[in-house]
Amino acid sequence: MMKSSIPNETKIFILEDSPVMAENLMNDLVEFGYIRENFILAVTLQEALDKSEASGCGFIISDLNLPDGLGTTFLKFARGNATLKNVPYMMLTTNDEVNFMIEAIKLGANEYCVKPWAKETLFEKMQYAWKDLHPEPTLASFKIQRDAKGGIQIKSPSPNVPSQPSIKTTLKEKAEGVDSIKTAPDKKTQPRIQAKVQSKTGSTKINIKKTKKSNTNNIIFVILILIIIGALGIKYLDLMK
Repeated sequence: MMKSSIPNETKIFILEDSPVMAENLMNDLVEFGYIRENFILAVTLQEALDKSEASGCGFIISDLNLPDGLGTTFLKFARGNATLKNVPYMMLTTNDEVNFMIEAIKLGANEYCVKPWAKETLFEKMQYAWKDLHPEPTLASFKIQRDAKGGIQIKSPSPNVPSQPSIKTTLKEKAEGVDSIKTAPDKKTQPRIQAKVQSKTGSTKINIKKTKKSNTNNIIFVILILIIIGALGIKYLDLMK
C-alpha cells in the first residue's frame, strides 16, 4: 500500500446506512492505517446533519441513497457550512447512479467511489479527494527573499500550505548553491566582470565592478609597455646614426 497523504489521526465522518457496508469500510480504513476510534458514523441524513458540524472531522465519506434522503443534501449542507466547507468529501455510489455523481461533483464533492470497491481504488480515491483541498506544496510555490540582514527567508504561498522544514532546507540550498561562474567582458566604458551564477533553480547575471586595484594594475601595465617601446625607439635611432 502506498503512503497516505492523509494523516493517520484524521477524524473521518462516515454517512452509511448499511451496517455491512459501514463495517467493511471501517475495516479497510483501519487497514490503511487510520484509527477506528476517530471514525464518526451516521446512518441517516438527519443524524449526519446533527452530528457533523461538532464532530471535528477532517474527511467525509458519504453514501448517496439514505433512508430519509440523499447524500447530496448532506453535501450541500457541508459546502455551505463554515466548519465543513473545506473538508474533503468523497461519495459512495453504485454503477447505476452515475448521473447523481455528476451532480455531486458540481455541488462540491471532491471524489466518488463505486460500490463494491477494491481496496486499492478506495485508497487512491481518498488520496485524490484529500489532495484536491490540500495540495502538496512544491518548490516553485514558495517565495524566496532576503531579509534586512541579507539572510534568506522562505515563505509559504498561503497560510493553508505549511512551510515544511525539508522543503525550506532544499530551497535555501538551491538559493545559495552555485554550480559554476562564467566571466565575460562587458561593453560598457567602465571595466566590469559579468558573472553568471548558475544554480538548480535558474541562473542570475550579476555585474560586479572591478576594484581600483585592478584599474591601477592596467594603467601600470600600459605605462611599462610605452616605456619599453620608447626605449626600443631610442636604441633604433642610435643605430641609424
